[in-house]
Amino acid sequence: MLIDEIHTLVGKLSTPWKDVLNRHGLDLSSSDSPQRTAVLLSEGLKIDWQDRRVQDLCRSTERAIEPGDPARSLLYHMLALSECPSPDGGISLEDIDLLENYIYSLAALPSDWSTLDIAVLAYQYRPVRRTGHQQHADMVFSRLGIARNGDTEALYDARTRSYVPHVENEIEHVRVLPARYGAFLVRRVSGPDGLALIEGKQRDDGHRAFIQPVRKLFSAECLPNMTLNLDYGHWHIGEKLKRAVKARWGISPVPLGDLDRPPYSIVCRYPDLAQPAATGVPSIVLKHCGESVLLMPAARPLIEPVTSANYNVGGFSVPARWRLIHIVNRRYTTMRLFTDLYRLFLAFVAQIHEMFFPTIAKNWFWLRFPEPRNSPEYMNIRHMRDKNGTYADMRTHPIRQSAFVEKVIKGGYDAQLFLDHCVEGAVTIRIKELVNRRVLPAYSIVAAPDFFPYADQSELQRWFKEDHIDPKTQFRNGSPISLSAERLPVNPHHVDSFSEKEAFSTSEDTISVSFSLAPRASKESHEKAHLPRMVSFLSDASSSVFAPGWDVTYAGGHRKGIYLATFGLGSPFAEDIKLCAASNSFWPAVSPDASRTFNRSDAPTAIPMLDSELGFHPQHPLVQGGLVHNTRAGWDGEYGPFLTAAGTVDYADIERSDYVANALGGNMLYGAFEHVDAAELIRRIKALRLAVAACDPTRTPAKTQLWLVSATEVDQLAGAAKKTYHFLFVLPEDGAKPVQHVPGRLRIRYGEAISCNVTDSMLKGPVQRCPPGPEALRLYSRHESV
Repeated sequence: MLIDEIHTLVGKLSTPWKDVLNRHGLDLSSSDSPQRTAVLLSEGLKIDWQDRRVQDLCRSTERAIEPGDPARSLLYHMLALSECPSPDGGISLEDIDLLENYIYSLAALPSDWSTLDIAVLAYQYRPVRRTGHQQHADMVFSRLGIARNGDTEALYDARTRSYVPHVENEIEHVRVLPARYGAFLVRRVSGPDGLALIEGKQRDDGHRAFIQPVRKLFSAECLPNMTLNLDYGHWHIGEKLKRAVKARWGISPVPLGDLDRPPYSIVCRYPDLAQPAATGVPSIVLKHCGESVLLMPAARPLIEPVTSANYNVGGFSVPARWRLIHIVNRRYTTMRLFTDLYRLFLAFVAQIHEMFFPTIAKNWFWLRFPEPRNSPEYMNIRHMRDKNGTYADMRTHPIRQSAFVEKVIKGGYDAQLFLDHCVEGAVTIRIKELVNRRVLPAYSIVAAPDFFPYADQSELQRWFKEDHIDPKTQFRNGSPISLSAERLPVNPHHVDSFSEKEAFSTSEDTISVSFSLAPRASKESHEKAHLPRMVSFLSDASSSVFAPGWDVTYAGGHRKGIYLATFGLGSPFAEDIKLCAASNSFWPAVSPDASRTFNRSDAPTAIPMLDSELGFHPQHPLVQGGLVHNTRAGWDGEYGPFLTAAGTVDYADIERSDYVANALGGNMLYGAFEHVDAAELIRRIKALRLAVAACDPTRTPAKTQLWLVSATEVDQLAGAAKKTYHFLFVLPEDGAKPVQHVPGRLRIRYGEAISCNVTDSMLKGPVQRCPPGPEALRLYSRHESV
């Protein structure tokens, strides 16, 4: 029986855990039998609300276990919440799963339980700030889960009750991050009443269909007179390269190979009825965690070069850049693929609308989704085959920048293909005892690493709303909107691995929503809850769909309509990373802001990355002066900008920069931002807004002419209440043209250097200005002026 297992669980809790629980009247020392344990867990408690471990606990909680409600169960809250400090080595996910089963087993079934559907849901117990209602800690659910690829095996941290993304002391590596799924009885409802949506109600939600979780499904003591057999399955496919070949203006590798096999089409399925004796290590597995499962990608190189030796597939001939409308098939020195000229025209109209008429017809469907990405939008073409048949990146050859750009414009050379293992699909379940129930699979994305795993899109979006700030005053491009705010169906071409029928209907447009149930109590304080540091695999931790994408984009446009899909993302994923990062952190909670690295005057820095994060070039004045000794390249394998004594700024050449080459060389630092969470990103946004207002009055970060050249933290006295940042800007010089210094680095004259110290709430000291030249280097001084 479940209570026997629960008795064993509470019996093995350490003395520190028992002391923590005893503070609230739960004395487990008398738990000498399963029957006694059941009584103790059901008795009323006198909860000490001064204990910081229960600051997010639902205020209507009365006992250790509340039938059917983990959020009102003190024991579950203590053991499961990632932010609840563990007094010892922590708790396993299997024990947390067991507690969930016991809690749900005690609740009476609703009268309509025999008519309810079964849904596979990604779910997570979260602190108050990351729930839909923000009243107490609660379960958050979604029919969309996001696992992430890594080159190192996954690692569960029992102290924080979550998987961790980073590899200690090896920031160039990143761990696999799984997504957790469970099966639930769900009630289909019209409108979101009774639910608390993470991104809030969207237009027309009152007429949409949502699901309401009623009961978790598990084998024993779940449903009357039944022992359930839960068989989870999945079917994932990656077809970026196949679609790149089939696109009307796509690519033509030689030799071509079989489009239905790797690297063009990557399929992983369980159970695989077609190949019951399949050998080898699967690229994705379902790892059982009690009665729930973890969708776990295999650890492997994040980008794999495609060669004739490993796939019998060759490179492809790069077409010339179109003469009349360059942007059609190029983005800087990246190749742009497209499939429909009419859609391309609509995209141009949408761009004009966004720039000049953003408030007119803003909900018109084809202005929101003008150009479905039915093949990878961007492809790397900077790895050229030489006369010996080997491929080499073009970061340093041709040596002259003009010759390099001309080479890419003219095309005609063979470029290499790359495989990035990003796939999508469906996670489903088969329960033979409930064979006649409708099953709603979860949409599953296996995505690229997230550079800000502790900061999520919805958290930034929520802050902008709370402080009544228009994100467009901060971000010239992109937005903090999360995938949870989208109301699009998902890729309808996926199938259920058991029934082999369509997994998703084009009429289901709320699959990507993340939500809690309605709150069961109100919090007593009206103060804003602190911003939690946590890793999530739900849709609100992901970016929305507008290009360039990160985890997902939108496709379709014909019989199936518009839907979420991943095959329209860049190939490989590092190509999208470069374009997102260069566009002032297009998706601010996943993409570091590299705008200032590349001098993107058309997309000024929105979230300042520090100089140490962007990398100190060996010729940086602080390095030359002996004040900085670490000259390792920054998070993206590039170096940040810096002033020279000659009155110029030295910066990275976006045309030459190749994140794919940097990743293959081990120079992409996936762990560079482990210390940056949502609170830190918001501090930097606020500080930048104040600095721009002081140095470029009447302008906002999105519209300023200032180029942020340096951002550092000021040396402060111990115990200082707030971080102080030192920002060093330059104003451009009219008519100045960049000149290549060395391959990959440009220099350009500037008009004036300006610096200031600022916290997230005030300017600290005067703004300093200096003409270009050696004297301007003094503005690198970071000492606080009070």
